[in-house]
Amino acid sequence: MGKREAYLKILRKFTVSQKSAMTELEDALRRNDRATAVRIAHTLKGLAGNIGAEGLQEKAAALERVIGQNVPRKTVQTAVNETRSMLSFLIHELERALPAQAAAAMPAGPVSSAGELRGVLTTLRPMVLSRKPKKCAAALSEYRRCVWPEPLRENAAALETKVLKYQYQEALAILDSLMQALEGTL
Repeated sequence: MGKREAYLKILRKFTVSQKSAMTELEDALRRNDRATAVRIAHTLKGLAGNIGAEGLQEKAAALERVIGQNVPRKTVQTAVNETRSMLSFLIHELERALPAQAAAAMPAGPVSSAGELRGVLTTLRPMVLSRKPKKCAAALSEYRRCVWPEPLRENAAALETKVLKYQYQEALAILDSLMQALEGTL
């Protein structure tokens, strides 16, 4: 419908929100929490429909049905495996195909104090650990106001890029290295 940027944003949100869906679903099944597992499958079904992934929508609907029924564990596991396979493939292809979000330009001006930089990193760290894009975005708005010392600017820019690409493990490693650099040299 001509709203390319809006659709790309929806696809990015889908990849982030559903990346761990099947792991969460299997954890719920291991705890015999069928209600949570059904809810996760139902959410996946709806979101897949929203982005036009009809095949995945059908697999998620079938998974939702078998979890809600009293069927053998093997039948449920087969539905989980099929859904996981299709979802993993879709997320992989979306991550490969979606254009990267651009990181904001680093601000100019006097270098922020080491205490301020540590404070911003301390605020950002739990958000990165949570793997929640909205929480990270809120913390990044303060992060973007900081002026990093020249030796750390490249890593500071890389940290923001990794967070925007939902590469949280890599972002955490960069964040920790920045924190160490601030402790040791400033």
